[in-house]
Amino acid sequence: MKTRMKPLTRADLASFPTLKSWARQLAQLLQKAIVEPHFTATVEATNAREVSIQLQDRLGRNVVGRWPIDLWITTVVDGAPDATGNTVLVLTGTQLSEYTANAAYRLLTDETGLAKVRITIVGTATRYV
Repeated sequence: MKTRMKPLTRADLASFPTLKSWARQLAQLLQKAIVEPHFTATVEATNAREVSIQLQDRLGRNVVGRWPIDLWITTVVDGAPDATGNTVLVLTGTQLSEYTANAAYRLLTDETGLAKVRITIVGTATRYV
């Protein structure tokens, strides 16, 4: 004779704290983009900073492979590309297109999912990447 198990209800599932915390973590992860850029900037030296863009997955692990990314530099948050006083050099990855000289680019990351640029600005200035 076979015994049938009763189906689990929401109340049953809620009684398992590890399952509840797992479900909460899963819900938080699903709200994040599948792949997102993580930026790191070096300390300014000789009017230049190096900015690294590493693509990572929802768990914060580096995503390997060559990925196209758009990068632009502006003088205000969410502003249009602005090349005023900027000089940009691609250090890691490949420049595919230059939309605006020294301000807006399409890059291809290297095989580790990393792109790096050096931004040089003479004098005091604030830039957003």
